[in-house]
Amino acid sequence: MDYIMGIASCVIIIWLGSILSILAHEAGHILGYLLSAGKELDDWYVTVGRGKEIFKTKRLLICSFPVSGHFECGDNLSKKSALLTLAGGPISSFLITVALFVLLARTSIAVSNTYIRFALCFVAYYNLGLFVYTIIPLRYPAWLSIIPQSDGLAILRLLKVMLYGQLQFWESDIDNAKINCGFDKSE
Repeated sequence: MDYIMGIASCVIIIWLGSILSILAHEAGHILGYLLSAGKELDDWYVTVGRGKEIFKTKRLLICSFPVSGHFECGDNLSKKSALLTLAGGPISSFLITVALFVLLARTSIAVSNTYIRFALCFVAYYNLGLFVYTIIPLRYPAWLSIIPQSDGLAILRLLKVMLYGQLQFWESDIDNAKINCGFDKSE
């Protein structure tokens, strides 16, 4: 019976940890958005996961399968604000990864339950994967995410616009992706 309870607690911790990891990543985007905009903005919305809705508020939707997340804001942002907003998610994931690995290293004796320790290690590596997967410039498949590009690709494209003033013709779909939040290209 302890074996079944251990596995059940492990699965629950992994599931909740995955949802909280994505939520923390999206909270990094929110923090970057609110700090860079310089005022209290209330036109943002966060979606965590895919599948069946399990929790919904005015600004947050959590779904049952924690595989992706999405932060959406309505204002046209300056390029600098868009850059800070985009960078907030990966920075948040990285900081949580470091904090979890430090916690696991310092509490190796305190967490004697093998299943709990395994689940916490999984969540730490999940955050590491989330950081790497979002910071590397790549396109996401349509089934995985509403946003067609990683934060890293959006940041890279935005930096090109900031440095060179325009994108190459094959990169012009930046308008369609809106860099998660959009930015004012006339700036």
